[in-house]
Amino acid sequence: MTKFTKEQLITRAKMRLAMVAGFPESQLAQMDKCLGEIALERLTAPVEPVVPDGYVLVPAEPTEDMVIAGFEAELREEFHDPEAYETMSGCEQAAHRAKLCWAAMIAAAPKQEADNG
Repeated sequence: MTKFTKEQLITRAKMRLAMVAGFPESQLAQMDKCLGEIALERLTAPVEPVVPDGYVLVPAEPTEDMVIAGFEAELREEFHDPEAYETMSGCEQAAHRAKLCWAAMIAAAPKQEADNG
């Protein structure tokens, strides 16, 4: 199987396009210029991160507010069900506390403002 370089493939694609579309050779240079401008535009355009459903962007290092919220999560009544908690094993209790801490830290994470530009 013959392997081609990227440049060879691009050249072959342009030649094929010129033949199929009936472009004269003189228009290939203009096509090259347009394709180059499009590629440059894509390379310099700001890229918005894609965040899958169920995921959020948070700082790599938690903010002070996030840390405080995590510490206080276990103490807040809306996160604590004493009856259910008492029936859990020690490992389940630790996992439950970790989930409460995580949820509180995520809720306290700084939110990205919408770009209105």
